[in-house]
Formats: sequence, structure tokens, C-alpha cells
Amino acid sequence: MKNIDMNWKWILARGIFGILFGIYAIAFPIVALATAAFLFAFYVLIDGVMALAGARSHYKKNESWRFLAFEGLLGVVAGGFGIAFPGAALVTLVVWMAVWAVCSGAVELFAAYANRHDRLTAGLLAVAGLVSVGFGLAVAVWPVAGVVALVALVAGYSVLFGVSLVSLGLRLRHRHLVT
Repeated sequence: MKNIDMNWKWILARGIFGILFGIYAIAFPIVALATAAFLFAFYVLIDGVMALAGARSHYKKNESWRFLAFEGLLGVVAGGFGIAFPGAALVTLVVWMAVWAVCSGAVELFAAYANRHDRLTAGLLAVAGLVSVGFGLAVAVWPVAGVVALVALVAGYSVLFGVSLVSLGLRLRHRHLVT
């Protein structure tokens, strides 16, 4: 992703949204438990829209945008499915979360590799990718570990992913303002 600096606002916004979602899930586990499918679907949908907005920004500048657009489309499709079918079995939610997190993490890891010339940026992208892949694999391996544990995993994932994106967004903002 050439010139990722220009999208620091979208990266920061995605991170803040992830942290807020995670805090909500931690603070209100019973409510989150009752609405986990809808909340996570909404989170994934909004994250997908934000990723698509970032991809559009890259496209307008003739920069690499396809992988970010792919990540965004995955989010919109997965989130839309969760909102359209809120009464679907929790197993469906678990599968969607696992697939989305692994695919999203793979895209972040590819972005880290593409930005390997900037070690800190690549490192922060790699952390976001590894957290996503790890979360997706954990959910896939232990799908029936309990719905409360699922809420805790979603909350922890959202906060960690959000913190890594906020850190990256702030770094890119600083670098953008300095140059």
C-alpha cells in the first residue's frame, strides 16, 4: 500500500470503533450475550465500510487499493449476513467470525509485507493481522466453549485490534504532519 500515510484518519477511526465496541462488550456482557450476533455483525459491517472508504481514497490517488477493498467487501458481506439473519444459529456466527477474522488478518499481514520497507508500520500491521488470525483460529477451534467466552473473545479481539490500529493511525498522523 503505497503512501498509506494519507489514510491515517480511516485507520484511526477503525481502531477507535474497535476499542469502543470491545469496551461495550466487556461492560455489558449479558446484553452483549443477548445481542452478540447483531453487535458483531454491525461492527464488521461498519469496519468493512470504513475499509472500503480507505480503498476509495487509495483508488482516487492511483495507489494500491484492491486488497483493502477486498477486506472491506468481506466485512460488508459478513456484517450484512449477520444483520439479515439475527436469529441464525450461534454456530453460523462463530463460523463467520472465524472466516472473517482469518481473511481480514491475512490481508493485514500482506499489507505488512507490502510495507516492509517501513519496519514500524509493517510491524503494527503485522500485529493487527496476527491478532485477527489468532482470534479467528481460536474461535474455529473452540466453537462451543461457551457463549460468554465468545463475548470475551470478541471484546478482547476488538480492543487489541483497535489499539493496534489506533497506534498505527497516530503514527501515520504524526508522520504525515511532520512531512
